[in-house]
Amino acid sequence: MRKILAIIVSFALTLIPFFFLVPTVQAATGTKTIFLTANPGSGNQTWNVPLDWNSSNNTIECIGSGAKAGGTRASGGGGAYAEISNLTLTAGGTATYSIGASATGTLSLSAAAAAETYFNGTASSSASLTCDWGHQGIGTNGAGSGGLTTASIGTIKFAGGNGGTGNTTNGAAGGGGGAAGPSGSGKNGGNAGVSATGGGGGASGNLATAGSNNTGGNGTNGTGGGSGNATAGSGGGGGGLAGSAKGAIDNAWDSSHGAGGGAEDAGDDTGVYGGGGGTAGGQGIIVITYTPSTAKQVILTSNAGSGNQTWSVPSDFTDTNTVECIGSGGNGGNGVLDTTPGAGGGGGAYAKGYNFTATPGGSVTYAIGAAATTSGATNAANAARETYFDGTASSSAYITCDWGEFSSSVTGAAGGSAALSIGSTTFSGGAGATAPNSSGTSVGGAGGGGSAGPFGIGQIGGGSTAGTTDGGGGGGGAAGHSSTVGVLANSTTGGNGGAGTNGTGGGTGSASGIGGNGTSGTGGGGGGGFANSGTNTGFAGGNGAVDNGFASGYGAGGGGGGAGGAQLTGPAPAGGNGGTYGGGGGGASEAVLTSQGTNGGIGGQGIIVIDYIPSAALPPGPAIFYFKGGWLYIKGGNFFVK
Repeated sequence: MRKILAIIVSFALTLIPFFFLVPTVQAATGTKTIFLTANPGSGNQTWNVPLDWNSSNNTIECIGSGAKAGGTRASGGGGAYAEISNLTLTAGGTATYSIGASATGTLSLSAAAAAETYFNGTASSSASLTCDWGHQGIGTNGAGSGGLTTASIGTIKFAGGNGGTGNTTNGAAGGGGGAAGPSGSGKNGGNAGVSATGGGGGASGNLATAGSNNTGGNGTNGTGGGSGNATAGSGGGGGGLAGSAKGAIDNAWDSSHGAGGGAEDAGDDTGVYGGGGGTAGGQGIIVITYTPSTAKQVILTSNAGSGNQTWSVPSDFTDTNTVECIGSGGNGGNGVLDTTPGAGGGGGAYAKGYNFTATPGGSVTYAIGAAATTSGATNAANAARETYFDGTASSSAYITCDWGEFSSSVTGAAGGSAALSIGSTTFSGGAGATAPNSSGTSVGGAGGGGSAGPFGIGQIGGGSTAGTTDGGGGGGGAAGHSSTVGVLANSTTGGNGGAGTNGTGGGTGSASGIGGNGTSGTGGGGGGGFANSGTNTGFAGGNGAVDNGFASGYGAGGGGGGAGGAQLTGPAPAGGNGGTYGGGGGGASEAVLTSQGTNGGIGGQGIIVIDYIPSAALPPGPAIFYFKGGWLYIKGGNFFVK
């Protein structure tokens, strides 16, 4: 009888998912790739390890920085490459890294530190991964060596190409060495001849070639070198006939990230990862690729401004988690008739907490802030703006993200404050730009501030200028890394929106119409609008965009662009809206007619994001067996059959 019962129980177990809502963990598909390139030469930086980090399925690669020419004819070497696999890191924790800048001058201790590229350590000698930099030449014609494998750390290592030697007879210089990469070693720069300068060496691999007299070496795919600038995507070296030809990166990881070919003697390899140069070498890069683990994500955005809400804690929730938020952005200021345009609204602050404890099946109180629409500080107004988690008030919650302010004057509104936020990590939002006090003339509005996010502070908006009657300022970019401030309007165009998190995506300031929107997924600020004097029509500022810092479509918001100056027909143009989560709105233009309304752009609302590693799928407690309609049912989780 026991054997029969065991067989029945085993068969019934296979039917459990059809009868019970047992939580299951869905394995993540595909891979994620992260590029670390920002702030080269600044020393140690911090990378936040994703909660879905998989220590059993990852690769981390780097290319060291290339060197500039070190003397009259002494060209620089290319950076080395290294790779490791399956590095163990704590999900939700941090790792220290450094991105090397081009080696310049004599390498003192401080200069050497600025050239170092490494990951998971506080020094190149003790890190988990290190890529040696290309070195400068010495004297008048000595070639700089490429990055060495013996000075690099990794399970796979390739050396960078050496710089070419100069010619003492005619003063011609050699070409820079190519960077190593995933496909192999970098190639040497060409030596200068009696009547020719040396071309840059090709990057990375067996098909790449060394530079020669006046000719840059071919890159990773066997093409791309020549007499001028190397072909984009090839990894080729710059040629010696062009006067200042630069190398190109290959497509080792994507069209914007790869190993760089060397530049010719006067070439500038800035932006070409690891390529040795004449006037400048390429910076370093770290590339992290991993297959996500089974982390789950909850995004809370609904009912912004409604006060306290309740989140039901999932049954598989664990304290291996992170909780993040971005506060709401402030609306852009309204213009005043024949007096002033509107200032930019402030961007929301960011905060993050680790390993939050909650009871599975329980509940947590939280609030999602709406945009600040007034400069008043009444209790009701403040409550509607607050974004916090696990608490009934922002002052006592587990994490809190301060909101960006609205400005009712020409002074730019303050961004959300890191000091007024609560969390293990906090960043301030960007301030809105100040508008000019320009009574009697029509002036464009100022740009809104970008929100902070997981990668850093939000950037300030760009202003408009008294006497510049037509242009609005650009909105600030979002969330640190390579983001930039909004651009000041000038007499011919609105200001460009600031670049977003990855250094791109700012909307274009218009010369005759509506400012360009920030590019979706980047966190770029909106471009400033402009006025068309031919039609006496003013135009709105562009909207800020959201980056993908949390998930596609969810992240930090760029500031809205300021409106172009109002004209004698139609309504006064409005400021651009801030990016959906935390971006500050752009300021409206000054009105010139009583009938013209002047509305600032709308600030982005707040957001809360929870990432956690789920527990086992089966529910706890003893199993309950019962028969019904001829079937054996099992309810609960733990049982034993002997």
